[in-house]
Amino acid sequence: MVKSYFVIGCLLVGVVGAGSWGFVSKKQVSALKAEVRKLYSYRYRSQSQIDLARIEIIPENNPYLEKISEIRRVKKSSPSMDAMWSRLQPMAASYHRYGDRRDLAIGAMLVVAGFYDFGNPAPNDEKVGCVSINQETNFTSIGDLSFEAMTKSDIGCCTDFTLMLASFLDHLDFDTEAVITTGHQAVMVTIDGRGHFLDSNNLLFAQDFFGGNDREMHYFTPYAGTRTPSSQHYVMTSMAFSIEGFGRESWKINSLDKHYRLFDAEFLIDETAAADAIPSAAYDLSARRP
Repeated sequence: MVKSYFVIGCLLVGVVGAGSWGFVSKKQVSALKAEVRKLYSYRYRSQSQIDLARIEIIPENNPYLEKISEIRRVKKSSPSMDAMWSRLQPMAASYHRYGDRRDLAIGAMLVVAGFYDFGNPAPNDEKVGCVSINQETNFTSIGDLSFEAMTKSDIGCCTDFTLMLASFLDHLDFDTEAVITTGHQAVMVTIDGRGHFLDSNNLLFAQDFFGGNDREMHYFTPYAGTRTPSSQHYVMTSMAFSIEGFGRESWKINSLDKHYRLFDAEFLIDETAAADAIPSAAYDLSARRP
């Protein structure tokens, strides 16, 4: 089993405080911090910067801000994944903007965004904070992920948000794949031949991001207390300006079964099909562009 959970899934949680990672060398820490400083220089300072990026940035209110307690109650009390998604589906379906399937996908993203606080709270916020390892596990890995671990934890990182969103979208019969770039991961849904970017960790929807025909990015108000705003700005800015591996050509695509196996979440694979399923390798976006 590939144990890349910490490297890919948790980089954004721990990058600023990377000196606390025992497995990262001082040279690597220095390089990571230098990259963060460079990325911070791309904060939006004027309308001309946004115009230069040739992407429309659209702020939106999160219609579920008052429902985070209900979302987490359903997450923690459901007896199975299917039961949980069935109970949350009406909430996801209540989002309306486009009048088509994009609304349900965005609604699902916003519901899953309420599942976890992003990383550990202070004073442990410089340490890795994913379902698999966080302050509640005494910073010891729990190993393979399980339904109980994923639904009982209040702490998660992009790996956990992606796994849960991918599962929800699959339950809703979307053409869903996971996408990975350096230090982050999210989901792509293909609707009417257009590949849309969805990120529950950062409450971002980039319309037709992978097709490149519609440069429109929506960012939603994060849930209070979920420690998301700085990460949201980091990812949104990086994508808008195609910085350091966040351009659309830089993302690798995984089938869901491949992604679940890669991040030790095999419980998400249909047990009746698991024995015969053959994971497909991640492949270049240029070969898979809608």
